[in-house]
Amino acid sequence: MVKEDWKNGYGLNIFTGWSRVIEAAKKIRNGEKNAYNYSLLAEWYGIFDFILKFARSELFYALKAIKADRNCPAGYMCAADAYSTMYADSPLIEKYCKKAMEYGGKDCFLPKFVLFEHYLNVGRIAEAYHIGFDYLTHRTETPEYWALCLYIIAWCYGYGIEYKNAYKKYFALCWKNKSVGFTGFFIAAFSLLTVLFSLYSKKINKNTGSFLLEALIGLDNFDLQLNLVNKLIIRERRDKGKTNPSLACLYV
Repeated sequence: MVKEDWKNGYGLNIFTGWSRVIEAAKKIRNGEKNAYNYSLLAEWYGIFDFILKFARSELFYALKAIKADRNCPAGYMCAADAYSTMYADSPLIEKYCKKAMEYGGKDCFLPKFVLFEHYLNVGRIAEAYHIGFDYLTHRTETPEYWALCLYIIAWCYGYGIEYKNAYKKYFALCWKNKSVGFTGFFIAAFSLLTVLFSLYSKKINKNTGSFLLEALIGLDNFDLQLNLVNKLIIRERRDKGKTNPSLACLYV
């Protein structure tokens, strides 16, 4: 079975992951062709999968990992991630994400994020809503989790108190762990630039709502719309309570 550290992408990043990857490749050459070593290489190539060649390598090693162990959650997750880069509308993305979630347990946040993005890309907004909030339910003490939270929170809540709290949590964990995952850092930095741009253009007040709510308006799903509106109203009341403590008692 694959070691538990797969849940945060093995903690690999562009600065410190080289030694573990080289070691895994060496072990494979020496005959240790197991799911752990294959999925470690798949995850490494996945960091650079914005380059098509590396996405193909990610898929190659992910399928090797699945072949070595049919219950390997990391293999399925990396396969789904590679397909999402190469074939954005492939049904295999959903299939492999669900396999990774099945074998990885409720706290496997990476395949949930891949599945959330996939649903958004193919216009399955209601399902994106559900998987997004499911993702945010299972919190873990890893920087990568909180970095990806920023993306989902921006879609679900906008740039409100949830977004700010997730940002604080992310950087607190980075400081505590003395390391920053490349993917997590990129997403956090991109999110920060988005916020700064919004402030600069004086559109931040117009950009605090939910992108998902805007997408859901066009759907014939009143229950989902009402649920999300209620969450945003609660968020807005909390914000007002923080900026004006005399109002806080009204929103308990």
